[in-house]
Amino acid sequence: MKIRIFAFLLLFTFLASAGHAQTRISGLALEVGGQAAGMGEAYSAVASTPMALYWNPAGLNQVSDVQIAMAHNQWILNIKSDFVAIAWPIRKIHVGSFVSLTNVGGIEYREGPSENPLATVGETSFITGVGASKTVLSWLDVGITLKYLYYKIFLNQSWGMVLDGGAQMRTPVQGLIAAAVIQNLGKMKPIYNEKMKLPRQMRLGVAYRMPGRILHGNWIFASDYFIGFSSKNHLNFGVEYKLFNQLSLRAGYQTNYEIKSWHAGAGFRGHNWQIDYGFVPLNLGLDPGHRVSLLFYL
Repeated sequence: MKIRIFAFLLLFTFLASAGHAQTRISGLALEVGGQAAGMGEAYSAVASTPMALYWNPAGLNQVSDVQIAMAHNQWILNIKSDFVAIAWPIRKIHVGSFVSLTNVGGIEYREGPSENPLATVGETSFITGVGASKTVLSWLDVGITLKYLYYKIFLNQSWGMVLDGGAQMRTPVQGLIAAAVIQNLGKMKPIYNEKMKLPRQMRLGVAYRMPGRILHGNWIFASDYFIGFSSKNHLNFGVEYKLFNQLSLRAGYQTNYEIKSWHAGAGFRGHNWQIDYGFVPLNLGLDPGHRVSLLFYL
C-alpha cells in the first residue's frame, strides 16, 4: 500500500509540473460551497456532491442519487459568483454538469497615469462544463471535469477549454481518504494581443471521518496542501461536527494569505435538502466574505 500511495502522489506531481501560470481569472479563482468555506477550503478529500465538479471530480463517485447544488459567493470589491450543478449515477459511472457566472464591478479604466479614470468597467467569467467519475480499483476513484470558459473585461473577450483531473483513495485506515487534484489545464484565446495563461494549481489532501459518535455527533478532520504555480502555496485545515445527522458546525484555518486565515460555518440537513453557510472574516479592514449553498436530493 505504501508503494501505491507513493505512485499515486508522484503521478499527480508529474502532471502538475507540465505547466505554469501567471493570470488569475475571477471565475476560476473563487471557490464554491458553504461547507468548503466553513472548513477552510480543506475539501479535496471531502468533496462528495455536485460541488465535486469544482473541487475534485473524483468525488462524484460518492453521489448515490440525483443531486442538484446551488451556491452563491459574496466576496470583496463587489465580486459576486453563482454556481449551479447536477450529478447522478449511471451504472458504474457517475456524471455531472454545471454552470457558473462571476461578475466583478467597479474596475477603473485608464489609458495612462491619471487621477480620475476614463470609465468604470466590469469583468465577467462564464464557465460551463461536464464531469465524470469511476472506480478503477477497489481503493481508487478517478474523475475529470471538462470546462468551457468565456472571459470578458471591458470590450475585450477570450475563451477556451479547461480540464481538471482528480482522484480519491481509500486507505487501509478506516475512514481515512487521500486525494489529489490538478486544475485548469488548457488554453485560451489571446486578449490584449497577449497570450492568456491560466491559473494552474494542485491540491493534495486528506480527510478522516471518525468512526462512531463522539459527543453525540460525527466528526470530519481534513487538510489540503494547495500548490499554486503562479501564486503562493497554502496549507488548509478544517473540521466538521455533525449532530444527529442534521446540524453541522464547522471551522477552518488557512496559512500564507494576507487577507484571510480563520473560517467558520454551519449547515442544516432536512429530509431531502441541505443548506450550508460559510463565513470568512478578512484582514486589512475588508468586509467579510459570505458563501451560501443549497443541496437537493431527488
